[in-house]
Amino acid sequence: MCRLAAATERIPFLNLGKFSPTFRRTVAYPALLFVGLLGGTRCWASPALAPDIRTVARSAQLAPGTNRNFGAFVSSPPSVNIHGDVAFRANFVNQGPEGIWAERGSQGLQPVAIPGQSAPGASGKTFDYMGESNPGANAAVSSLSFNNAGQIAFRGTFTGGGYFNNDGLWLAQPNGALDFIAKSGAAIAGSSKPVVQLQHDSISLNQSGDVSFRGRYTTSYTNDAGLFSYTGPGTTSFIGETFDPVPGESSHLFHEYAFDGGLIDAAGRTFFTASPGTSTGAYTGDEGIYMFDGQLRKLVRDGDPVAGMSGVNFDGIYSFGLAINSHGAFAFASGLSGSAVNRLNNIGVFRGTPGGGIEQVLREGVQAPGLASGVQFDSFYSPEINANGQLAFIALLRGPGISSINNESVWVERPGGDFHLVAQEGVQAPEAPAEVFFGDRSNQFQVFRDLVINANGQVAFHSLLKGAGLGNTAGNVNQDGLWATDRQGDLRSIVIAGQPFVTAEGDTRTHGLIIFAGDTGNDEGLATGFSDAGQVAFQGYFGNSAAIYVSSKVAVPEYPSAALALIGVCAVLALVKQRTGTA
Repeated sequence: MCRLAAATERIPFLNLGKFSPTFRRTVAYPALLFVGLLGGTRCWASPALAPDIRTVARSAQLAPGTNRNFGAFVSSPPSVNIHGDVAFRANFVNQGPEGIWAERGSQGLQPVAIPGQSAPGASGKTFDYMGESNPGANAAVSSLSFNNAGQIAFRGTFTGGGYFNNDGLWLAQPNGALDFIAKSGAAIAGSSKPVVQLQHDSISLNQSGDVSFRGRYTTSYTNDAGLFSYTGPGTTSFIGETFDPVPGESSHLFHEYAFDGGLIDAAGRTFFTASPGTSTGAYTGDEGIYMFDGQLRKLVRDGDPVAGMSGVNFDGIYSFGLAINSHGAFAFASGLSGSAVNRLNNIGVFRGTPGGGIEQVLREGVQAPGLASGVQFDSFYSPEINANGQLAFIALLRGPGISSINNESVWVERPGGDFHLVAQEGVQAPEAPAEVFFGDRSNQFQVFRDLVINANGQVAFHSLLKGAGLGNTAGNVNQDGLWATDRQGDLRSIVIAGQPFVTAEGDTRTHGLIIFAGDTGNDEGLATGFSDAGQVAFQGYFGNSAAIYVSSKVAVPEYPSAALALIGVCAVLALVKQRTGTA
């Protein structure tokens, strides 16, 4: 303690040695102590130390900006940003069109876009639906891209139109303004064909407000489509479309399974997976990863050699498995073929950067760290990558003591590059009742899902549960819950379906179904239910009612407040040092 007090004299703005002892004792140190108490109070009141779960909105509550009450919401999970603000879609009592709402700091819950509101850039039309344009349906749609600046990219349909040529895309600003991006019914930014529908599940929004999006060209259920990016008012760019030449392969054209989503980094570069076809665009089964930075470029495709592995080629890049971060680092899983490759080692996890090469991170058949000798990785689900380049992924295991009841697992990469087991099927679920285990559905990649890794290396995920401790559920299987790691890496329970919890408002709630926005590293512009500050947003259902919540159980304390609290501690210790004469 005395050393800490002495250290205050070496901190420039705390070095008060040039002042008299009387001034330090009666003025300077008490002032610092006051600042520290202020910081400590803020730190205590910060989300990390507040009651665990607060209610954002619930069924039958008046929907802000309207004279109607929220209904049972829609089945797209809420999104949360680093400030703990939440954005979500919701419908009204007795179904009807849905709108979008978001928390705006001290202003609380505010409408973003609601049915009947004028749609900017749409020639006098008004908003109808904010997800699928399927009237009367509580349609399953993707969650909202909601960045740390409070911007929201969303798709909306217009009143009085049909399923096609009747929608648009907007960027909502924190002040309530809606910036028009594009609408269907015409060609967009140089595309060869009119766009008939913009796709709600292919929107990526970076922290600067740049957006990448996908538009369909046909009313039939094919994937004939184009990919676009928006980098500010009037600056929508065409990236590419079905049957365009494949970069570096002028005799090959992209097949219709092209442009599966698009992910946009901080520099406005868009990354995507696509299927390079034959000279006529016919399907070959190949997949590749491409980037647009003003020019369309190949990063890797099936058939390319794997660096450092003589005679081994990529053969089966996961088409829906691309992850990027804001710096342009990307991660993916891929099948392999070639020299010494067999069914026991033919899948790997890779990480790369544009122009910087691609490295193998893990491979099927290697020893799983920390587990019994001979327990190996057997397969990988697509990895996620955070702002610092750390990976998290779901994997199957094989080896001694491993069977179909305990072979699924969740892993995270630590700052030093080693991998740590977070959760395993068949293991007692932390903070759950006794005899409640991670499991079931008895198929691979069914137990754990919606994986997120945030900038601090914390992970969150959705899991199925099984076991006698679940009580009177059908067969004691397939109940669900949410888990997340704290800053120490310990796995904590956020909420478990069927188990009561108390909200910050003092209400006791029990939900039968939990939904959560995952499959992200929080740095590629997709919706997330787990913020970089550790807040967890989720939606709970029970019967015909629902509510949206935020948990602060594993949230990070407010850094400025913690720093002020430390100043206060230093001031107290300095006073003790001066009074006792210790050094």
